[in-house]
Amino acid sequence: LQGLPQRPESDTGRVLSEAIHQRRTVNLEYSRAWKPGLVSATVRPLRLVETARGWELDALVPSDELRTFIVDRIRSAQATDETFTTPAGIDARLAEQRRSTTVELVVPQGYRWAVDRYAESTEIVESDEGDVRVRARFLPPVAERVGLVIVTAPDSFVLHPEELKSAGAQ
Repeated sequence: LQGLPQRPESDTGRVLSEAIHQRRTVNLEYSRAWKPGLVSATVRPLRLVETARGWELDALVPSDELRTFIVDRIRSAQATDETFTTPAGIDARLAEQRRSTTVELVVPQGYRWAVDRYAESTEIVESDEGDVRVRARFLPPVAERVGLVIVTAPDSFVLHPEELKSAGAQ
């Protein structure tokens, strides 16, 4: 977590990058991906990460919980004068936050995009004219991401792991 981080080329990216480097809190207006509405949050930004979904901000919220914000969904970002100290052990917490879980699913051919949208990576295990069996790696919250695939893709289901078979219903 040292030095000026690589960042997206945008005003938001500049504000976040500088706030990370200077250890300043940031006030965000954020359009959530999974629930409707705009939320306001004051965060302690830790790092910017480039992923398959684009740039993401890993930050601590006031409850000291780690959250990830998709930079393209940040509607406004304003650094404050308030500074913070990076907590001890944050590298291990960040690694756990980004630890993926492998899930095997069956989805109709026309809905492979749903898996690609919510997973970090996908691998086609088996395919025929009707369905595709996919091995996908999901970041937390895994059950919510898998559930979104299941409710988006009719007749899809989880093969493994067992505890995610009811993710769609949840």
